[in-house]
Order: sequence, then structure tokens, then C-alpha cells
Amino acid sequence: MNKRRVGQALTGSNISHVGFVVADLNEAMSRVSQALQLTFLPILDQALVNLEEAERHGPSRLRLTWSIEGPPHVELIEAHESGVYSMHATEGEFHHLGGFADKNFSALSRFDSLGVGTDAVQRDTDGAIIATYSDPDGLFGIRFEHIALSQQESIAAWLRGQPWA
Repeated sequence: MNKRRVGQALTGSNISHVGFVVADLNEAMSRVSQALQLTFLPILDQALVNLEEAERHGPSRLRLTWSIEGPPHVELIEAHESGVYSMHATEGEFHHLGGFADKNFSALSRFDSLGVGTDAVQRDTDGAIIATYSDPDGLFGIRFEHIALSQQESIAAWLRGQPWA
């Protein structure tokens, strides 16, 4: 029997999670948990070394959680005042579909060839890409998050209840 890795959805697609930006993360966790009977991981307060957006480039923070149930997992992200994680970016609704990129992020070339630009990029201290977000205007309102394959084990461990590494 093959073990599925985090990010390999039952459909065989590359959609590991569905993300939503919310105004109040604690309230959203409670209401979504009650309504959909999902269990959420403890809130992760994550430092971003460099978030490149149209409005700004530099360090940032993310407060987020994922449902334990999945894939696809439900991701809730606390809203920022502006930028890709703002309520304005989604009008308080669906934010993104997310999945893992291959080691060369080759899907970005495919998206580019379809005229789908990049909305934001997260980078590590050495400049390596951690994640990218496509511009939703180029794909009928769908923003896609490509997560670096290097993050897959950290996410899998987190989903198993271990601290974020």
C-alpha cells in the first residue's frame, strides 16, 4: 500500500489545501470547526524573512492554522492591513488553492506562458523561494500558492503535532 505524502490529494491533483484570509483567526477557527467539524492545529505565528509584494518587500509575520483533516486541508490566515494577505485581496472569501512545486518551480513557467503573473513571493534568508502566489486576475479569480518542496516535511511534521521547524 502506498503512503500518501502531505500535499497529495485523494484526486491525485497537486492541491494540498484551500486557504482563506479571515479578520479574527480565533473566531474563524471556532466557527469553521463547529460548522464543518474540522480540527485545527494550534495557531502558528510565523516570521517571514522576506515577503515580496507590489506594495512592499521585507520581513513580515503570518498567523495561520491548518485543519488536521485533509487533503485538502483548510488553511485560515489572519488578515494583514494590506497586500496579498489582506481582506481586500479576497473580499473576505476564498484566498488560494495551494500545492507543492517541484524542485525547479517549473509550474511558474507554465503559469507565465498562460499569462498568469506572480502576486507575491516568500523567500528564505538565502533568497531561496519558500512559496509563490499567482495573480488571481490571470486565472479566473483563482490564486495558486506554489510551496517549495523543501517545506513538505516541515508541514507533514506539523500536521502530526510536532512544532514547526
